[in-house]
Amino acid sequence: MADGGQRHTGLVRALSGTLVIAAGVVPIVVNYSYLSSNAGDDRMIAWTAAGCGLLGVLMGLWILLARRTGGKPLVVTRRKWRYGASIIMVVLGSGLLVAALTASQPQTVTGVPALFIGNSMLQLFVPEGTELDEAVQLSDAQRRTWRRGIAVLAAVGVLALCGAVALAVSGNLSAAGFIVPFGVMFLLFAVLMKRQFARRQNEAPQRT
Repeated sequence: MADGGQRHTGLVRALSGTLVIAAGVVPIVVNYSYLSSNAGDDRMIAWTAAGCGLLGVLMGLWILLARRTGGKPLVVTRRKWRYGASIIMVVLGSGLLVAALTASQPQTVTGVPALFIGNSMLQLFVPEGTELDEAVQLSDAQRRTWRRGIAVLAAVGVLALCGAVALAVSGNLSAAGFIVPFGVMFLLFAVLMKRQFARRQNEAPQRT
């Protein structure tokens, strides 16, 4: 069982690390020719996008090479909602990258997907022993915290989409297209968090 778990962790680490590095390399390659551009705006945009890409590459290398954190071995999470969130982030990031690559270059947004995908892959790895099997009853304070978190995520998502609509109506389609993925991301995270909260409520022992 231990060997199987190690192989599973190694496979997830290799696939996710490679994916994040690839997402980070793309904006570096796409914006490389603009890094020394005579146009100040293009140069600044290119360096910003390439910097995001570099951060993505570093996150990918950490995923591939890191084995321990806080003195504990890193293992793959057993929380299904984390996988769902990661898939959503990868899909959003990939769609955003494709849309950015079809636009005229340079584009700052070409570097954003690397951060999206990198963060989504990082959450798949947790220190061993930090995820307990037994369901623990949530306290009243914890329930309030969960509900506030869900409400904040949903509110930010709705406000972002409203802002995107306002920008689109005013004719700023590029800014609207940039904001829409963030709004959708926050709303999806609110849905995932609500489902996880309901699951925790159902699994936890009831008070007597």
